[in-house]
Amino acid sequence: MAKHLEISFSKAGIYTSLQDQGRNAYQHFGVPNGGAMDIPAFNRANALVGNAADEPAIEITLTGPEIYFSKSCQIAITGAEIKAYLNGLEIANHTKHVIPAKSVLTFSNMTKGARAYLAINGTWNVEKWLGSVSPVKNIFENHIIKKARVIKILHPTSNPLPLTLKSPIINHKIRWLPGPEYDKVGAGKVNRFLKQGQKVMNDSNRMGLRLACQESLDTNVKEIISSAVIPGTIQLLPNGQIVLLLKDAQTIGGYPRIAVVYSDDIDMLAQYKPGDYLYFEAKNWLDQRGV
Repeated sequence: MAKHLEISFSKAGIYTSLQDQGRNAYQHFGVPNGGAMDIPAFNRANALVGNAADEPAIEITLTGPEIYFSKSCQIAITGAEIKAYLNGLEIANHTKHVIPAKSVLTFSNMTKGARAYLAINGTWNVEKWLGSVSPVKNIFENHIIKKARVIKILHPTSNPLPLTLKSPIINHKIRWLPGPEYDKVGAGKVNRFLKQGQKVMNDSNRMGLRLACQESLDTNVKEIISSAVIPGTIQLLPNGQIVLLLKDAQTIGGYPRIAVVYSDDIDMLAQYKPGDYLYFEAKNWLDQRGV
């Protein structure tokens, strides 16, 4: 009898993928950071089931998959609030559960947030590229989950401790700092622009949040020489709209970088879904010229 666990997906969900801490040493080669969009939630999920911090977990976006478990194991679900059902019975988020052999785990839509994490205890027998399982568009897409995908997990266990790690979704204004082209575009214009509520558009994804603003940011600065960008960079597009880059973003870009999100707030951006409003707040020490 096989000692490993097999999980198989009869439904994939909107965008379900394997993620880990990402590949953070290859940006100079043009390779995105990748990795879990909400690292604190990802870490809590692995901690709940006793996995190492760099063990993969399943990132669920907006709607969840349907998964069959061949053997008993431990799981935990963190991040966004999503209703999960084990063999038809609802189970709680943010705590550890034993999954009996030959069980089915299903999900309904998320009630709050945009991304949840499913950790499963054991050693994931999956391929890596440059040290990470995180997919890269058009290069390494092995772990974008499709229907009928089967994954092996070695050494699963089923001896949970009564441990709960609540991971509330924090809702506060996203803090920002000036970007390299902040003054070139106009400090006063940028400050007033970012004070407005920005609606997350439907074409947002892991590469970036496209924001539908109340008014466009009129400027003569349309493009710059292609320069480095990082997750959290806020770029001004030629039509006056803005895009906020996320974990799968490119590493260089030719649009003005008007601002950069404060590093401690980047993971919260994972939980914004289309239709949500995002509000910015300048750091206290920021020069408020033109306001």
